[in-house]
Amino acid sequence: MIIRFPYLRGTLLASTLIIPSLPAFARITLAESQAAAGRTYRAVLRVADSCDDAATTALRVELHEGVYVAKPMPKAGWKLETLTGPYTTPFDNHGNGVNEGMREIVWSGGKLEDAWYDEFTFRAAIEVEIAPGTDLTIPVAQDCGIITQNWTATITGTADDSTGDHRHDHAAAGPWTIGDLTVEVPFACATLPNAPVSGGFMTVANDGPIDDRLIAATFRDRGGGGDPRGGDGRRCHAQT
Repeated sequence: MIIRFPYLRGTLLASTLIIPSLPAFARITLAESQAAAGRTYRAVLRVADSCDDAATTALRVELHEGVYVAKPMPKAGWKLETLTGPYTTPFDNHGNGVNEGMREIVWSGGKLEDAWYDEFTFRAAIEVEIAPGTDLTIPVAQDCGIITQNWTATITGTADDSTGDHRHDHAAAGPWTIGDLTVEVPFACATLPNAPVSGGFMTVANDGPIDDRLIAATFRDRGGGGDPRGGDGRRCHAQT
């Protein structure tokens, strides 16, 4: 590695400058690095930089054992492709044994300039028997034209289900299962005074073979404590 000192004044006489290898700062990280065993986890991959000033054109994510029944979120302007394969250990999905699932996710065809920031998201279930403190690695390949950079994102298992995608009151906020649909994490945050509209959020997973379309939703405020999602000081209440 060469380090240049453009503003160095003075003279180095008969000296040896030893510079240790410096670790590369990860350009791709997880917004939430902890996940509770047996719970749904929402993985948000944050892309903060590209490869040597070249724009990011594809992101490839490998899913290893311990991360099951993954579902990626489509992104406008990007092509979404997935690869399925067998699990070494079958996964119990609501009483149904699952022997195979998604093993690779690829977003491609877009263009994320070096000066820009974006996030790529997928949802998955974490292994029930993962011990607290156990790390699950997620290899990520970042393509920037002819350049490819390889990174490793790490999920740490925890027995505390107040982390990850379930930081809320479970008694007040499900999950609920209707047929092949599972609804989780419904919440809404307080808005500014006199704001004409607000926003509600929830996770809907379709584990069946047939597509469904959401045509309407009704929420009833349960009140209660704030959800940590309101990091800017807003109160976020569980909904039903």
